[in-house]
Amino acid sequence: MKRNLVLLTAVVLAAIVLSGCVMWPFGIAVNYNVDKEIIAKHDGPTRVKKEGILEIEFTFAEEANKEDLTMEVKAGTKTFSDTEAKFTVSEDVISLEIPNVGKNNITITIQGPELPE
Repeated sequence: MKRNLVLLTAVVLAAIVLSGCVMWPFGIAVNYNVDKEIIAKHDGPTRVKKEGILEIEFTFAEEANKEDLTMEVKAGTKTFSDTEAKFTVSEDVISLEIPNVGKNNITITIQGPELPE
């Protein structure tokens, strides 16, 4: 009986690992580099499934300058194109949709214009 339980546990754990389940520390790490004066909050996860879909909404701060924003997504040294990572800016939020995050950890950057010193 104990052997069957151990075998069942091993099979279930192997299935979870191979599926790329987000609860486990496997998959793609998502890092955020956002300007706190521009973005008040976001609903983005810290990990996603390899080659999965990622959809995030970033909420603007109350008095944010919504013009001249730098918005990009990088996976390692590769920068995602506009077709790979679609940013949509509305009055209150920035929506980001990535249909395929790939296999490398990604960094999402949203920064305001740099002010001259």
